[in-house]
Amino acid sequence: MTKQRNNPKYWIFQSNPQRYDLLGDLESGSPDPSWSANQHRDEMKKGDKIFFRVSGSRKGIYAIGSIESSPYRKKDQFGDWNVKIKFDGLIDPPILREETDKLSTLKNFRPLKGAEATNFIVPDSIGTKIEKLINREGRVLRKVEKGVRIIPPAKEIVYKEPKNKGHKRVPQTQEHIRKVEQAAIDSALGFFFKQGFTLTQDCQLLGIGYDLVFEKNREKMHVEVKGVSGNAIDFNLTPKELKCAQNDLRWRVLVITDALTKPSATIFTGRELLERAKIEATQYRVRL
Repeated sequence: MTKQRNNPKYWIFQSNPQRYDLLGDLESGSPDPSWSANQHRDEMKKGDKIFFRVSGSRKGIYAIGSIESSPYRKKDQFGDWNVKIKFDGLIDPPILREETDKLSTLKNFRPLKGAEATNFIVPDSIGTKIEKLINREGRVLRKVEKGVRIIPPAKEIVYKEPKNKGHKRVPQTQEHIRKVEQAAIDSALGFFFKQGFTLTQDCQLLGIGYDLVFEKNREKMHVEVKGVSGNAIDFNLTPKELKCAQNDLRWRVLVITDALTKPSATIFTGRELLERAKIEATQYRVRL
């Protein structure tokens, strides 16, 4: 029998992608409304909060929801008991283990380290910390509907350092540039997440003419991010970036002005940039 209590309990409900493709089920728009109740079912109560976690190579928390019923007998491939659930939203970007491992309150919590089980009780102190991660700047909740995918970045976001080709830079100036670029990337993530886009690739170190790839349904953007410390739109464009502006219909440049104080975003397509901007060469290459 389910125990009586006043406050909702936190849970982690975990899926093994080799046995159940939770992310694929969510993308269908009509995920299974039941979940196996293999552990601690006597503690489960309608209204309890659920963090849905995927194990394996893409390990992390991808969705939130709640328990909708008391556990009931139902034999299937996963066990003899089930519980009705509801999915309340998809976490974008998901909370991957790389992120939780950096926090002292979470890194040693066994369910976030890959413990094998279907249902884990989550202490309130851990549950509230996970909720803070869900609500942090640059992270949004997606509606569960057909075609909405949550794809974790292939790797952690990294910030490119300014290239120094033989010219000495004052350390403070280089650090300032790094801070502006980092602030611009942070603002870019928030800008696109709030519009419903998912980050699907970080290309900053590839040198291909754009930094980040964002997707929403069938829309895809190749985004070059430019950070400016002042309020004037004035930035350098590499030959590869210019080529993308001329030939890549998916290419966009997102300019973040006042990046370190009061960030403001302006976005241009390649065509808009070429038509509106004054583009002039600032260096010439000489070979003898």
